[in-house]
Amino acid sequence: MNVIYSYKRVLQNKKELSTNFWNVARLSVSYANRFYNTILYCDTNTKKLFKSNEVPIKEYIIVDEIEKYGGVIYPMPKIYGILEHCKRYPNQPFYHIDLDTIIINKLSEPKQSFAFSHPEINLKERVTPTVIDFLTKAYLEPYDRIKLIDQIGEYDFSFIPNYNIIYIKNTKLGSYYWNKVLDIIKSNEVIKSKSLGDILEAGVSQLLEQYTFYHLLKQDKIKVGIYSKMGTFDFFGGYVRLSNDLISLNDITIEQLNKYDYLHLSSYDVFQESTDTVVKILMDEIGILKTFTSSESGLL
Repeated sequence: MNVIYSYKRVLQNKKELSTNFWNVARLSVSYANRFYNTILYCDTNTKKLFKSNEVPIKEYIIVDEIEKYGGVIYPMPKIYGILEHCKRYPNQPFYHIDLDTIIINKLSEPKQSFAFSHPEINLKERVTPTVIDFLTKAYLEPYDRIKLIDQIGEYDFSFIPNYNIIYIKNTKLGSYYWNKVLDIIKSNEVIKSKSLGDILEAGVSQLLEQYTFYHLLKQDKIKVGIYSKMGTFDFFGGYVRLSNDLISLNDITIEQLNKYDYLHLSSYDVFQESTDTVVKILMDEIGILKTFTSSESGLL
């Protein structure tokens, strides 16, 4: 089975192309290579960057649409990559995973046509001021800002999946719905007007990727699978959260990490000590510790 990635540098933010980025990318691909054929859908510059930083992707595919894309909506390479893969490999189930996702154990294939990692928002399970603030800034305000109601109707933000893992069993349906998302983005009058500026326009990315795709599936009563009821991993200063357990860095072991099918290292750019500790443990487990680069090297 294929695990695909997609990438093009969109906005020159600090998280991208740091030594942390390359450590985690090498780790993600090295782990995925144990179980799957890895493919990166990208532009020419990305291929050069990944090869020069020794990310062990098995196959690179340059996509014209990714090459030509000059906007700031960061999931666009993902959308184009998924569509290209559905076209090249019809009727073959696959995973798209983000470069900060580590597949520890081979994933079980869901029965549903689509499956996702874990809930990003689940108001039935968790409502706190932090959750409401995040929901407002990442979804509600962008929804109003680009007048998405005119394209998809009223919202229901009570449940939104996180897309660090996407499983697509039915490539025909996958192509159909991702093309619908693409049409929504391309035809949105606010986005077309370029009136938001780069920062605000980039700020609608999560809404367009994670909510809109799920909204279209839900609208057509297509059931989806969710791997984990909650994110299985988080960094904190001096601690790691695994499921409901908060574990000191001094006590974290490979045995604890290996209990999980995947880890999403989404805060790798925030908690340096925690990131380095966990990344080194995982690299050592599969014999690639020599590829670890100290974070003191800075940005490209």
